[in-house]
Amino acid sequence: VWYKTYCKLVAYLLESYYSQVVHVRKGEKFLRWRVSKAAFPKQENGDDCGIFLIHGAACIAFNSSSFAWKQSDVNYLRRFYAGYLLA
Repeated sequence: VWYKTYCKLVAYLLESYYSQVVHVRKGEKFLRWRVSKAAFPKQENGDDCGIFLIHGAACIAFNSSSFAWKQSDVNYLRRFYAGYLLA
């Protein structure tokens, strides 16, 4: 249950910063953020947390409603993001 409070705190801090600084510079209208639950895949080892985090953040950033990857996709995702960063 502590993670719900933590998530709300992080969202509040980011929202406060964005609403006071970033959107004012860009002239954007600011809409409140919301915290929601998602069926995020679970990693099966202690080595792939970075890929799970990066790909999950990318899915959220690009409004993908599907978190449909699994542990067996990690090698592909690792190569995909390496290629993306090196391109």
